[in-house]
Amino acid sequence: MVLAVLSELSETRAFRFYVVLAYLPAEKEKPCPDHDILPDGIENIPPRFAINYRNKFMVEAADIVVTYVQHSWGGAAKFKLLAEKKNRRVIEISA
Repeated sequence: MVLAVLSELSETRAFRFYVVLAYLPAEKEKPCPDHDILPDGIENIPPRFAINYRNKFMVEAADIVVTYVQHSWGGAAKFKLLAEKKNRRVIEISA
């Protein structure tokens, strides 16, 4: 759903977005070359640590971070905290 909305918005507004993958796509999955990227070196990261590696990559590369955090613990909360520590603009969309 988010991908569809971003694709539609990017046609009428001047911004770029990327889907940063945590895992190499399976052969049956077709990545979108205009929007899908893999962090350098992720192919050497064990799957157990791939999401954390990807999240650190995203915070380093992003100007703005959009988060949806439901709990003060867990991966989403850690990602938001990392973005705040790196002085990124954080937009919180949780209810």
